[in-house]
Amino acid sequence: MNPVRNETKRDARALVVDRSPCFAARLIPLLLSLLTACAPNPKVLEPARLSEPHSTSSSQSSPNARVMHPLQRDDSEAESPQDDPLAYLRRVAAETDELTSYTVHLTRFERRGWLSRMFGPEFIDCWFRQEPFSVRFYWRNEDLKYGESVYIAGRYDDQIRFVPRIWFPPLRRGINEVDLRTPVLLGETLNPVTDFGLRRLMERTLATFARFGRRAEVTFRGRVAHPLSEEPMYWLHIEVPHDAHPQPIQDLYIDPATHLPAGTIIRRPDGVIHAAYYYSDLDRNVVLTDEDFLLEYERSRTPIDQDGAASSATE
Repeated sequence: MNPVRNETKRDARALVVDRSPCFAARLIPLLLSLLTACAPNPKVLEPARLSEPHSTSSSQSSPNARVMHPLQRDDSEAESPQDDPLAYLRRVAAETDELTSYTVHLTRFERRGWLSRMFGPEFIDCWFRQEPFSVRFYWRNEDLKYGESVYIAGRYDDQIRFVPRIWFPPLRRGINEVDLRTPVLLGETLNPVTDFGLRRLMERTLATFARFGRRAEVTFRGRVAHPLSEEPMYWLHIEVPHDAHPQPIQDLYIDPATHLPAGTIIRRPDGVIHAAYYYSDLDRNVVLTDEDFLLEYERSRTPIDQDGAASSATE
């Protein structure tokens, strides 16, 4: 047992955490607040096409590169998606496995709520660490109600901790703790915070092929420009039968310089965008410690020991 961690845990909870038994009943006003969360139905940023893929065979009648099925395996390391789109996806996934800690900027668009309205863009500074798995979000949008959140696997009862930028009942002023699925159930996000990041993006992408087998197809569509940085990206188009999934279309964008994901768009069967996520300003050379996963709210309240672990303010 780590006494420093236990003291830290009690300290952080003592700041401002609501664990009252009636907390669930007080969530009703929060549901109503969803109607005024942020301006809905914005125009979603989409990459601009830079080039078409080159044909790899004279027998191809389509301008797209060849379609690969998951059972047509080639274990060689694909240098580009033009050669073998599926093998290249596996190479990208292997590259994300090497990321032990990194910072990155996330731009997020999501269709949420009972009315299925598009929300965004959300501009989020992100910190990711693999061991223990940790995620910290800091929103740059000053008009959004949430300011920052953090999750560290195995700590704080495995809950997500967040501080609202705009206070409203039933939230407390300061740090709140909720279950990982609560923001999803309340329509604040489509996925829990643990489903974000480059590694998780590729895990979920490859899971599509494990689930649908030969019914899943991936096609290389050429190069496009990142909508924020305007840097070139590879464009891979993934599709499953439209009657098999409510969002059967995924456009995945890969940085050709690093072979790491730069973004993805998820679409409904009719092509309407369900969600879009863009990653930029990646720094993979950082070493992140517990100090990097402190909320700004508690940063001035909790001293940090020399090993980067939060110490008790009373010690």
